[in-house]
Amino acid sequence: MEGNRIVMFIRDYLSFILLYSMMLMVAIIFLILQNTIDYKNGDIVYFLIIEMTILITGLIADYAKHIKYSNQLISTIKHMDELHDIALIDSPVTTEQKLVVTLLKKQNSTYLNKTEKSCRQQEFRNHFTLQWVHHMKTPISIIDLHLQEVSQENNTIDSETLESIKEELYKVESGLKMMLDTARLDKFEIDLQISRLPLHELIRNIINEHKELCIRYAISPHIEGEAWIETDKKWFNVVINQFISNSIKYSKNKSGAKSVLFKIGTQPDGTVTICVKDEGIGILESDIPRIFDPFFTGENGRITGESTGMGLYLVKQICDRLGYKVSVSSEKNIGTSFIIHLNNQNIYQTIMSDY
Repeated sequence: MEGNRIVMFIRDYLSFILLYSMMLMVAIIFLILQNTIDYKNGDIVYFLIIEMTILITGLIADYAKHIKYSNQLISTIKHMDELHDIALIDSPVTTEQKLVVTLLKKQNSTYLNKTEKSCRQQEFRNHFTLQWVHHMKTPISIIDLHLQEVSQENNTIDSETLESIKEELYKVESGLKMMLDTARLDKFEIDLQISRLPLHELIRNIINEHKELCIRYAISPHIEGEAWIETDKKWFNVVINQFISNSIKYSKNKSGAKSVLFKIGTQPDGTVTICVKDEGIGILESDIPRIFDPFFTGENGRITGESTGMGLYLVKQICDRLGYKVSVSSEKNIGTSFIIHLNNQNIYQTIMSDY
């Protein structure tokens, strides 16, 4: 193995050795012509011995200087399945070798970051699946309990029980939808269809899907303003659905009539804004910076016990991929306002950057 490395080293330095030999021959010829050395007395032999000694000594010193770097490279190549081994290459000598080591470490760091991100995403999905299964057990158990009560009461269902069954079924359906939307998020670009749609009509249709719960908990949805936007209908519906679901979830336990306002406006640059303002229990100020983090439920999630911590995370991911900006402000026990900025140019720029 060592012999192979010496051969490789000599091969790399062959052009230098040949150039040195040519220059040495030229120097000898020049010295002879100048009568500086006498080739008959063996002066040339002594001169050659000295020069070759210098050359060989220099090559040996250079080989000793590079051997550690070469050994590290060979070791890393043999253990490419262990990515962190690249960090062991710490003996570059020349500027070129230093650049190569820097490049390898940057590539390794980029790959490790992407791998770590992929692992985190997989952990998020697995954790969400476990949470989802756990949360689905409660509404299913309640439905089963109500059905047992109905069977014991000669198949009669009072209106309150019926409403409760409907609400639990709504929770099951919402949980199923969120799980499917989260699963499809990785294939977002493949599942994207952009079209021009009336924003006010989209919101109105989604509100109608929640009207029974709104009536039950005295929540009055309102829409102010009109606008047309270019978006993906299915993904945009997920965002609006989440806002309405949260408004109901965090307003239903407050007494009296409540409202949810969808205020649509258009900025001078053509950006359409939607402000979703509810009169729920609000968000604790210390929780606001983390509400878009996956699995973060905050104080409200602990109070209601219904939060998975994935709804607003899903909203933020969808808005980012559509080129929308979303912000939030809230006052505890007063209500919460979410504002989305929708720019038709941003959506195409964001989509193109993903390909």
